[in-house]
Amino acid sequence: MEEVSNTRGNEAVGTPSCAMPVVIVVDPFSSGAYMTSEILQSGQYDVVRVLSRSFPQAQLDFVPPGLCLKYLATLQHDSDNPDEPSAWSRTFAALQKLDCMYVAVIAGSEPGVNLTDAIAEHFQLPGNGSKLSPCRRDKFLMIDRLHECKVDAAHQLLVNASTPVTTLHQFMEEQRLRDPTGNGWIVAKPLNSCGGDDVRLCCSIDDARRYQERVVGLHNQYGILNSAVVFQEFLVGTEYVVDTVSRAGNHKVVAVWEYDKRPMNGAPFVYFGQRLMQPVAPEFVPLCDYTCSVLDALGIRFGPCHVEVKLTAAGPRLVEVGARLHGVRASWVPLANEAIGYDQISAGLSAYGFGNGND
Repeated sequence: MEEVSNTRGNEAVGTPSCAMPVVIVVDPFSSGAYMTSEILQSGQYDVVRVLSRSFPQAQLDFVPPGLCLKYLATLQHDSDNPDEPSAWSRTFAALQKLDCMYVAVIAGSEPGVNLTDAIAEHFQLPGNGSKLSPCRRDKFLMIDRLHECKVDAAHQLLVNASTPVTTLHQFMEEQRLRDPTGNGWIVAKPLNSCGGDDVRLCCSIDDARRYQERVVGLHNQYGILNSAVVFQEFLVGTEYVVDTVSRAGNHKVVAVWEYDKRPMNGAPFVYFGQRLMQPVAPEFVPLCDYTCSVLDALGIRFGPCHVEVKLTAAGPRLVEVGARLHGVRASWVPLANEAIGYDQISAGLSAYGFGNGND
């Protein structure tokens, strides 16, 4: 475990002074940095930043502009250690050494989900436990868990470097027979990435084979090795994102957005925007009910979640879950506050007891 620095702003200090309760935020990027800023601005808590791996500077700088983020300390988790329990133990020991009164640990972005679960479990803080942690990050295990729990989900195939082309062909043919349009298209994605990183639409066996050869064995945008990828049936329907906050297993939907994604510049799924849905929309209740069943299946009990769902002719089907805040650097916060009077960040803080109210 490498202690990167003990800092307040950019100014290094010696031993941190833990005069106030402390919140641990793992990988506070994008909207997670915005939430961290809200915690600090309350004046009631200090924040220890834990980095789940060594990130490029561009990722460290991926925060909303104008934030004042002054961390009590920054600790670097040893993600390169092949002995994961040992790496976790060293991180726990480094946090213990700071001698702070920890009141919560929050995943500030997607890569920090598993480490957040482990820290919460070790320090007996509100969290989701580590038993189902892999299912909340690995895109194949996520859908596999839904099948196990009898929650409707896409058909899929785990693909590694040695998966024969005949297996790929058989899977695509099965999708063609299931697909009412007869296309048999599939969506290919890395197991542990987010933000559309290397997500591709494969319309032929040649597309699928080229994707397998190109992506398996590479590192994703977070530096994680793509040891395998997942091929999933292409879900036909409008895509939505359901933003939730959970406390002690009680889930509340705080917003539903309709995605506007279009093909552009050779990429099949480019974000053009998102539209806030009204609760009276006929899609609203089925999407919310389905999302809560997904959260239960994945063992989500505390904190914000960002759940992408397609509404198909057969009903809602999960695209993927992010056990963290809605991203895009919290650009949606002003719109949510103007339209409904609150946002996922303020609701998430309340779920942990940091906000103005607990409901």
